[in-house]
Amino acid sequence: MPILEMLSEDFSRRLRSCRGAHSKADFARFLGLTAPSYHRYEAGRIPKSAILKEIARRCNTTANWLLTGTPPPGIQPPEADVEPSQGKESSMENSGAELSHLEIVALKRLPQTVAELSARVSSLEQAIVRMAAGKATGSGQ
Repeated sequence: MPILEMLSEDFSRRLRSCRGAHSKADFARFLGLTAPSYHRYEAGRIPKSAILKEIARRCNTTANWLLTGTPPPGIQPPEADVEPSQGKESSMENSGAELSHLEIVALKRLPQTVAELSARVSSLEQAIVRMAAGKATGSGQ
């Protein structure tokens, strides 16, 4: 199965697991989406970046988990108790999603990018702690 079809099917399964027992219409309203838009995403269409981030925020998870299934450190993703769709093709091509080449490259680099950003955040946190310690001792004046 091509990678985009797998990504689409896995995204759809994780989105359904976020929805849980709620109706599609209720969950669409919770996400701030129209019912038809939500239905397309649950059918496998990958939303644009801003919408994906908002879905992740409202579902208390990350876009990375929705796309790849990889939870960030310290965050437990929703349990995926929904089986993948059976006998249903959910390719990006058939769902009408249009990803540019740059978006596809960015999706492939997403896990590496997340790791790099995490390292940067840790470095900044350490710098802040050092600066706070310097001010507390009076050497930062």
